Amino acid sequence: MRIEPLFMLQGYEVPAHPFSSQLEEDVIDAVSTGVQAEYQQLAQQRIIGMECPVHHQSAQISLISVVYSKADEAIEGEYQVETCCEAFKAVVLDSLTLQ
Repeated sequence: MRIEPLFMLQGYEVPAHPFSSQLEEDVIDAVSTGVQAEYQQLAQQRIIGMECPVHHQSAQISLISVVYSKADEAIEGEYQVETCCEAFKAVVLDSLTLQ
């Protein structure tokens, strides 16, 4: 005997399987939107007070996108980092890496 999940839509019971992939996509999109704001805040917190020792300038960071990887079941953020030099950029990027 197989148990099939059902949804109630406008008072009717309908099989869940035709809607499961769309429901999964909608949930992932909603979570990604919420996580994007949190990632941006976390990134800003990690670079507060950082200054290039050579040029005495701070870095500018912006979150470009948040992507859910189905294979890893992980959410990854992609950042754009602007700095005065490549050496300082490497330091900033290293501080943004979550381990």
